[in-house]
Amino acid sequence: MSWKRPHARHILFKIGVDSGAAAAAIAFLKSLKDSITRGADFSELAKQYSEDKESGPLGGALGFLPITQFDKSLQDLLRNMREGEVSDPVPVASGSISGYQIVHLKRRVPEHTMNLKDDWKQVEQLAASYKRNFEYQKWLKQLRQEIYWEVRL
Repeated sequence: MSWKRPHARHILFKIGVDSGAAAAAIAFLKSLKDSITRGADFSELAKQYSEDKESGPLGGALGFLPITQFDKSLQDLLRNMREGEVSDPVPVASGSISGYQIVHLKRRVPEHTMNLKDDWKQVEQLAASYKRNFEYQKWLKQLRQEIYWEVRL
């Protein structure tokens, strides 16, 4: 059975053009990997040290996306990792982001049709997200009716 969705996390360090910053980032990420190997919690270290503003507060979670949604270099890395493995520092160059990261492949999720027994958490998260969005849109609609808006061109 093939797998399509990696459950992965990362810790990102952004760097500029200074090569000294690159060496320092690699050394620090290697020390974090050593700490994780000795039993430190990857998620907690990501919250504390990752410079990714989106995933850092979530413990470095990269999202539950199909593997094809990640950039090619990350796809290749994830395909070659074992479950539970933490990568060595690897370069990141995606859009405006340039730096180094370590990646933890927690597990691979096999391709399957979604069902409540196996995917309860994911369905629960989708339902909560839908409800939050619905309530937010309702609140915005109410605000628009209550507040005077003037559009000037």
